[in-house]
Amino acid sequence: MKHQRIPTYKLESDREILREITGTAPTNRKQMETAKKALRDVIARDLTPRQREMISYYYYQNLNHRQIGEMLGIDSSTVCRTLQRARSRIYKNLHIYFDYLYFRLEEDS
Repeated sequence: MKHQRIPTYKLESDREILREITGTAPTNRKQMETAKKALRDVIARDLTPRQREMISYYYYQNLNHRQIGEMLGIDSSTVCRTLQRARSRIYKNLHIYFDYLYFRLEEDS
């Protein structure tokens, strides 16, 4: 099954997701570009289509749980649960990615 390509979004939205997921946003430009690329890859590769859709509505279109639920015809608690699962999956995969990257950088020095 081929994954849909996620378009590049505004820097502020990516920074907001990274801040919520990791607790802090990268400050260095190179760090931010690396983190944005990793985030886009994780969203495109590791989330379900429904999770990608809700992440897009919530973070990039600034809709709340109730608005997303009304638009999709589902309960807002389902939206909340789906977003939480998506954030957990993103966190787990970014954590693995950055642990690997940090380990690789430590070996090089």
